[in-house]
Amino acid sequence: MRIALGLATMGGLLCASAAQAEMAIALVSPGIYRGPAPQCADDYRQLSRLGVQTVLDVRSFRRRQRERECACLKSYGIAYLNVPVSFRPQRDGSAERALRVLRDAERRPIYIHCEYGRDRSGLIVGLYRVRCEGWSLRAAYCEMKRFGFNSRLRGLERYFWECARR
Repeated sequence: MRIALGLATMGGLLCASAAQAEMAIALVSPGIYRGPAPQCADDYRQLSRLGVQTVLDVRSFRRRQRERECACLKSYGIAYLNVPVSFRPQRDGSAERALRVLRDAERRPIYIHCEYGRDRSGLIVGLYRVRCEGWSLRAAYCEMKRFGFNSRLRGLERYFWECARR
């Protein structure tokens, strides 16, 4: 079976228009969403339809992608913040900076992402669950794993277990 795809472009981004599934966005709490990095015009439209006011990108590399994302979001009237979270957040306080942004009600509705929406964003959402919503460490960690958190990223996992209750 052959499927024809129509392609749309925006800011140099190609996207399969009709046949592509929507970006996997999950509601964390009222006004807070999480998922992967937006890749194409359809993804930016989806964020706009949700009423997202701010996108929090916690990737620590890929400068050109960040610049492109910032320009695309601006065209939809969505603010872009990059708070790079390293894979060793104990050393640089990066996870705490990202969590402060996520907690800021003035920036909501907010969408947090890293590259795939699993590891760095999973850590920040896990910290939010424990510190702001009173979740147990175990419940928050189970949710992190359900969203694909990679426990082999020892720096992120260690930070969660050692620092979530601060």
